[in-house]
Parts: sequence; C-alpha cells; structure tokens
Amino acid sequence: MLPTDEDLWDRLRQGDRDALGELATRFFRPLLHYGTRFTADHDLIKDTTQELLLALWQRRAQLSSTESVKLYLFKALRHRLFKSFKQAERLRHDWTEDDLPILGEELPFVEQQQQSFNLTRLNHRLAQLTDRQREILYLRYYENLSYEEIAQLTGINRQSVANTLTRTLDKLRENWIVVVWLLEMGTDVLDF
Repeated sequence: MLPTDEDLWDRLRQGDRDALGELATRFFRPLLHYGTRFTADHDLIKDTTQELLLALWQRRAQLSSTESVKLYLFKALRHRLFKSFKQAERLRHDWTEDDLPILGEELPFVEQQQQSFNLTRLNHRLAQLTDRQREILYLRYYENLSYEEIAQLTGINRQSVANTLTRTLDKLRENWIVVVWLLEMGTDVLDF
C-alpha cells in the first residue's frame, strides 16, 4: 500500500530523503501545470518548483503538519512565483497557438478540423476570462480541489470562490457549443 501524502510529509519532516523524492515524483508535474496558470515561462516554473522542493528539504525541521500536502505545495509555488514576478516585473502569460492541446493523428481529417475549430473557439472563450476565473476553473475541474481548498489557496473566501465559479460557467454557457465541447473532451481540455 502506498503511503499517503501526509505520511510522506511527516517522514520528510523527520529527515527522510526518500519521502521528499516520493513527494517530488507525485507533485512535480501537477506543480508545473499549476505554474502555467501564472506564466508562460516554463523554465521559471521548473526552476521555482525545484527551488521549492530544495527549500522543503532545507527547512524540513521547521515544517508544520498539514491537512493537505497538495494545497500546501500549490500555495507555496504560487507565493514563490508571485514573489519572482515582483522582483523581475515579468509580463503575464499571453495565450498562443502553442498552448492548444495537440489533436491526435488518428482522427479523420474532417473531424480533426472540426475539433480544432471548436478548440480554438473554446480557447478564445477561456482567454476572455480573468486570471482569477481561469485559476479557479483550473483548480476546481483540473486539480479537483474543493471550494474550501481553493479559498485557502487563493486567499479569498469560500463564497467568493463559489460565486466566481458560477459566473465563469455562466459566461462559458453563453455559447452552448463550448459547453458541449467541454463535455465531449472532459476536464482535460481545462489544461489551459
């Protein structure tokens, strides 16, 4: 049986290097994905994530217990990225064609064109959302965080999270094809 995230966290706090390695294995990719919500600079995200993991090891004795390791790591990465933005005054992420998921070659050409068109429309709709709306949508449907966890991570109250998500979904529903597309593609399409 695999140890829980919290078990690994406790082992890390006690100086178990293997526990840090397992946490890094479990969370490195999700942290990289989450970092793309704030910047297109993949090197910065990767470096910041690695620095975060190193800091965990260096400060393992000062770490407190946590109810959600995932939430702790996401919040720590978010904090480090924003600190980095302030220092470097980096520009925010602009959506490009490179951000669109790659469609499989196995799709027939016409179907692939239709999906590409729909995906472009969806990407356009998502790009019209505010940074906060995109972040909450991502955290809720891609990372499957609860309203309470999103509130803790973003520093806004639970009701504001719920209201923002409702307004965001209403905005996306204005064009029903977007909703159909979301349903057809599943939540993976929210990896924007």
